[in-house]
Amino acid sequence: MELAGYYANLEIPYGSDLQTVRAAWKHMMKKYHPDLHGENAQKRQVAGELTAELTRAYQELAAVLERQNQDRL
Repeated sequence: MELAGYYANLEIPYGSDLQTVRAAWKHMMKKYHPDLHGENAQKRQVAGELTAELTRAYQELAAVLERQNQDRL
């Protein structure tokens, strides 16, 4: 399942809530942000690709979890 991959990218358990997803995304962005690798162009590029994947995982999970919250109301 695609969602399981997004949870794995953020290194959190499958089924975590939105607050956990958001906190994990922020933590990972601080750890891998491209600006931290300004000296090395290759590392900066890899970090850029990684943070793009992390952001996509966050956005997809946030959309699903917000939809689930709306459905409950």
